[in-house]
Amino acid sequence: MPSVIDLVRCTIHGRFERSAKVAEKYRASRLVYGSTFTQLMRCLNTNSASTVKRLVDEAVEAGLVKPVDVGVFGRRIVYKPTIRGVVYTAVQDVFFGCQKLAVSVVGEAVRANGDDNVLRLVDSVLNGGAEGLKEADNAIIEAIYNRLGKLRGAIIKKYASLLVGS
Repeated sequence: MPSVIDLVRCTIHGRFERSAKVAEKYRASRLVYGSTFTQLMRCLNTNSASTVKRLVDEAVEAGLVKPVDVGVFGRRIVYKPTIRGVVYTAVQDVFFGCQKLAVSVVGEAVRANGDDNVLRLVDSVLNGGAEGLKEADNAIIEAIYNRLGKLRGAIIKKYASLLVGS
């Protein structure tokens, strides 16, 4: 059974691409980050539209994804991840879903290195900051995953060396 985090993960890795002619004619971007409802159904590997609708409603209500109209000829909704959605999905992927560990590690990293904007943003989102509801673009997504991955690597090295030394 797919979860809300699975849905957010699909929106993070999803891309909606318009045809080149339509994009050129309407001076719109050809590539939009996010997923359509049909793409979400495919990504979640389910044929149940009601399940996907329920997950989308939960994710929108929690502020993890945002529905955005990207239609040129009519209404076309793409679900884009918010910064909050990216952070919670990254915590799920990088810190194995242990949010308390992520909060303490990111908090310590921010205190040790206060000039890191990405870590400050992640810390703010984990502590309930309002900027987590903004749309996340591809650069923010990559920066959050890279920074949290480096933190996890540093923690693993530190504790592995402590275990070997004892």
